[in-house]
Amino acid sequence: MKTGVKILSLLLALLMLLPLSTLFAAALQEACPLIYIHGFMGSTILEDRNDPNSKQLWEPDTEALLNEVKDALPDFLKLLIKKDWNALCDLALGIIDPYFRPVYSNDDGTTPGESGVFFPYPDRADITPDSRLNFIYDWRRDPMEIAADLNDFIGYVCDAAGTSQVDLRSHSFGGVVVVTYLKLFGNSKVRGSFFDSVAIYGESFSGEIMSGDLQVSVPAMMDFMAYAFDDMEYHELLDEIAQTAERIGLIPLLVNLGNELIDNLKMRLFKELMLPMYANWLPIWSLIPDEYVDSSLHFIFDELCAGEDRSALREKI
Repeated sequence: MKTGVKILSLLLALLMLLPLSTLFAAALQEACPLIYIHGFMGSTILEDRNDPNSKQLWEPDTEALLNEVKDALPDFLKLLIKKDWNALCDLALGIIDPYFRPVYSNDDGTTPGESGVFFPYPDRADITPDSRLNFIYDWRRDPMEIAADLNDFIGYVCDAAGTSQVDLRSHSFGGVVVVTYLKLFGNSKVRGSFFDSVAIYGESFSGEIMSGDLQVSVPAMMDFMAYAFDDMEYHELLDEIAQTAERIGLIPLLVNLGNELIDNLKMRLFKELMLPMYANWLPIWSLIPDEYVDSSLHFIFDELCAGEDRSALREKI
């Protein structure tokens, strides 16, 4: 009797699942374009967004930057030993500024001039239900504006492919763009969304930096070196050297020196480097966790920008 009940129960369960399995199979068989949304700093910024041959503003020439740092290293060390903090800051900013200033945003959070990304939509004839497409955007812009551009692109892709929906795959800040899109435009055109290491809840280090909480610690220094050495040929030897340096007290010495450097240069670095770059990029504000928002607003607007009219930027934030 018990065996008969079990067999009957199993048959009933299979009958109940049969319509669902048919539905899932049909959904899996139906092709759907996939759109990939890259992360922060994941696209090339041009001087003229309408001219693909115009000067590239981002990414900077890393090799040239490293060569300048290498050439200036003796002067860095001399000034560091003398603890001539302002001269050290002048030297560092003089090297960094030319590489990053071209991608600074305006004081109201808008992008300057005609700079931006060159993103011509693919030809309609080349878009099919099986297409894998990239959504390219200027990562300096307001996430609300980026989401509106994504909405336009999704509509274009659906119309060209003859489908009612697309799949979305996003990485890092791209997840913020997707969540913003879903909040503003809903999910009727999205069959599925795949999130890859996204930052939709923010990043604590962004909140700490924007709150003026900048410091170095031994664990942070060791983690930084471990990541820096990871792809190098002799990374195991370099890791051992770093661990030995920690054991004999060299790393703590460097950490103390780094914190002394920060204490003496903090306001200059924030005012002359972090403010025009980091604080004017609206996407950075979208990466600040809730618990850091008030302290970040206070530090940026009430301390660094005291007496300045930054109401347009603050309103957007």
